Order: sequence, then C-alpha cells, then structure tokens
Amino acid sequence: MGIFDKKTCDICGESIGLLGNKKLEDGNMCKECAKKLSPWFDERRHSTVNQIKDQLNYREQNRQFLSSFRPNRVYGHSPRVHIDDAAGTFIVTYATDWFDANPDIIKFDDVLNCEVDIRENRKELYRNTSDGKRERYDPPRYEYSYSFYIRLTVNNPYFDDITFKLSDEEPESPYTDLYRQYEQEAFELKNTLTGGRGMGGYNAPQGNYGNYSAPNVYASGSNMQNNTYANQGGYVNQNSDFASANTWKCTCGTVNTGNFCNNCGQRKPEDSSWICPKCANRNTGNFCNNCGQRR
Repeated sequence: MGIFDKKTCDICGESIGLLGNKKLEDGNMCKECAKKLSPWFDERRHSTVNQIKDQLNYREQNRQFLSSFRPNRVYGHSPRVHIDDAAGTFIVTYATDWFDANPDIIKFDDVLNCEVDIRENRKELYRNTSDGKRERYDPPRYEYSYSFYIRLTVNNPYFDDITFKLSDEEPESPYTDLYRQYEQEAFELKNTLTGGRGMGGYNAPQGNYGNYSAPNVYASGSNMQNNTYANQGGYVNQNSDFASANTWKCTCGTVNTGNFCNNCGQRKPEDSSWICPKCANRNTGNFCNNCGQRR
C-alpha cells in the first residue's frame, strides 16, 4: 500500500482521512476514536488494537459512572479538581461541561503518591545604556515568580501519572498572601486525595527540611550567612535582623515594639527601608543591593 492510500480504522471500521491516522502498534485508528481515549493516556503508539478497544470499553463505563458523580468541592482553575467526598472519588478536567468531556473518575484509594511541586521562575533584568545598548546589572538583578503544580501517581490500567498546574496566577514572592493561599490550597488538596496518609512530598526550588523539599526563598546566588533553611525540620535564623525588625529606639533612649514610645509617647518614625524577600537583606532603594531583587 502507498503512503497516501486510504486506510480503515481498526477500531470502528470507518475510513481514515488523509491526515487523520493515529498509528497503533498493530493497526490504525481514526482521530474520532482517539478523542475518546483518556486525556492522561500517552502510550497509543505502543498499544495494540485490542488494548485500545479495552480502553474504550472502560471509557464507556466511566461515562456511566459520571452520571452518579456528585462533586461537593473544587480546587484549581484550569484544570479543576472536582471532589466527591461521599463517594471518595475525584476528576481532573479542563472542561466546563465535564460530563460531556468524560474525565476519568479516580478513587482516593487509587492515589499511590501525591506531590506538591512549587516551581521558581527567574527572569534576569537588563537596563539600557545612554547609547541605547542593553546590558546586565552588576550584580545581576532578577524578577521571580512561582507556579504551583500537583503530581499524582495513580493505580489505573491506562495511565499512572497526572501532572497539572494548580495556580492560574504566579505570585512574585513566598511572602505574599497569594503565595500562601496557593500553598494552603495545594496541601489541602493533597491531604484530601491521600486521606492524610502523608505520602509524597513538597518539591520546591532548592533547600529541604524533614520529609519536604522546601523553597529556598533566600537563595539567589548570594551568601546565605544571615538566614538559611536548615535540615532540622524548620527555619533557622542566625541573627537578630527579623527579631529586631519589629522594635525601634526612641530619641529618649527607650526601645519599643508598638507605634508609640512607652516612655515619652513619641510616635514611631516611618521606616523607608525594606527587607528583600529573596535574601533577607535590608535595603532603602528600589533594588536589593545584595541580590538585585526588585522592591
């Protein structure tokens, strides 16, 4: 047979268009049948005709089960994770009409592993010189953002890995409310899917503590002597910068923690300095003079 000869789908028996053939290990499949496969399935080329037929039978049964799926919680944005607590099942889907999309129903008990993966994205900043040239800062300066992903390992005959992005926005610092919101949502979802079994981990840029790989939010190529994540189950602060950040000394000599002096009543002066969220260095300008992070 020539390369442009008409082919027949070995699944449904229909003719396959010129660019519609989906090659199987021992046959051919049309794109319409391919659309019915699980969105998490990626072994089509290594699957036989019989294996594909078995999966399509499974997918039809899945559609029937969807009619009794009653989600009561949802996580994420695109995709969304719909949770049916009563049945102990969930779906992960990009579709608004999830019944029509026929997403795979997965049992909590079939979740073998769940990891929260926080990825740091770094973009170097440049400046334009007086003669119009683009040059790097010295030391280099960067903009940061963070993306939240969930990685699932599941017990299913047709796929075993599901990875998706939980966040639709990217916080610029681990010290923002948005970052903490996504972090809380990610771990709440993990706890739901694993039943609090504590499996998997917390994978984020560099650093680790305990069973987690925690975000090394201070690392940016600069020294780490002031503040570090240590492998001791938590944060370790090696000087008093953070502790003293909440205290101030009045002109009368009294050290205070509130907005007014406890001794003379003078108001706390405004502090224009700021602490870099990347390396914890105190600064007064628009860029950190230690790592280049924008204020």
